[in-house]
Amino acid sequence: MYGYYILIKGITKLNPFEKETLIELLNDLMVQPDVSIHNDILLAIDVVRSDNDWNVIINNTNSDFYSDLRLYESNHFNTKNQLLTHLQETIDKPIFTKTYINDKTIFYDEVNKHVTEDMKKELFKSLYNDKEFLQSIKLYLTYNQNKSKAAKEANLHRNTLENRLDKFYKITGFDVRKFEDAAFVYVFLRNL
Repeated sequence: MYGYYILIKGITKLNPFEKETLIELLNDLMVQPDVSIHNDILLAIDVVRSDNDWNVIINNTNSDFYSDLRLYESNHFNTKNQLLTHLQETIDKPIFTKTYINDKTIFYDEVNKHVTEDMKKELFKSLYNDKEFLQSIKLYLTYNQNKSKAAKEANLHRNTLENRLDKFYKITGFDVRKFEDAAFVYVFLRNL
C-alpha cells in the first residue's frame, strides 16, 4: 500500500497566518505529509492513512477560521503511480459541492440521483411515513448492524430495535441483518 491524499479548496481566502496554521495542523495529523498549494487547492499526500476524521477536522477548521474550506479525501492506493493518476483525474472534477466529500459519498450521491420518492414508497410500504421507525433502521445500518450502538443512539431498548428489524422484514421483505439487503436499503435511507 502506497498512500492517499486530501485536497482542500478555498486556500486563497485564508490569510497567511491561517494558511501556515493549517499546514502545521496537517503536519501534526498526518504521518509524512507532502504538502503543496496549487491555485486555490492545498494538496497533502501521505504514505500512511491515519485514523483522522477529516469531516470533523474540516468543520472545526472552518469554525476556527470563519471560512468555507472544502475537503476531499481519497481512497488508499497501492502505488504512487495509481495515486498520481487518480489525483490528476480528480483535481479537475467539480467535486467540492460539500464541506467534506470522499469517493464513497460521491458514489452514494450519484446513486441517490436515481432514487425517487415513489421508489421509497414502494420499498418501505406502510412504513414510508414513519420517519422515527426508518431512522432507527438507518442508525442500525450506519453503525454496521451493531444493535447496541444503534439502540443507544436511537434512544431505544435493544429488544425494541430487534422488534423493528423483524417488522421491517415482514413489511418490506428486506432483512437488513443480511449484507445484500442492508446495502440496498441503506441507499434509500441515506438521506433520511
